[in-house]
Amino acid sequence: MARTPFPSEVPVDENTATVMQFRVALPLSNIDTNVIPANKVPLPKINEQAASKKRFLFFIKDLDKFGRPYMKLDNKQWDAPITENPKLGSTEIWHLINVSPDSHPIHLHLIDFQIIDRRDIDSEKFNKEGIIQYTGKAISPEPQEQGWEDTVRANPTK
Repeated sequence: MARTPFPSEVPVDENTATVMQFRVALPLSNIDTNVIPANKVPLPKINEQAASKKRFLFFIKDLDKFGRPYMKLDNKQWDAPITENPKLGSTEIWHLINVSPDSHPIHLHLIDFQIIDRRDIDSEKFNKEGIIQYTGKAISPEPQEQGWEDTVRANPTK
């Protein structure tokens, strides 16, 4: 069973642990000469002080009229009109705050970004007062996240 990044480590439903398997039946048309480099090229980190704007976007879990759960971003459904439109060439810091009980990916169209860190917050205080109070140290991105990204996993706060 695959680990889940949910607070309880319990799969959401019976399909969470299902893993897709790909079987390639056709042989390669050429010999694969690709090699994994021994060292990765260092990625220059974006200067956080160069940010012209900070955005705070939050995820919540809601129920539709049939009682089915779905996620909202800043209290808007996935098909709402675009609300975040950074200026071309600008540097911004986006704080993605997930106060739902589930991990959720967010994909940003037409932009690449770097993950700075993850931090737990007091979600009860945020839900009641809208105040972000950190409850732990900053956690660096995982090795596979230390590059240019267009999708990030927003884990729930604790």
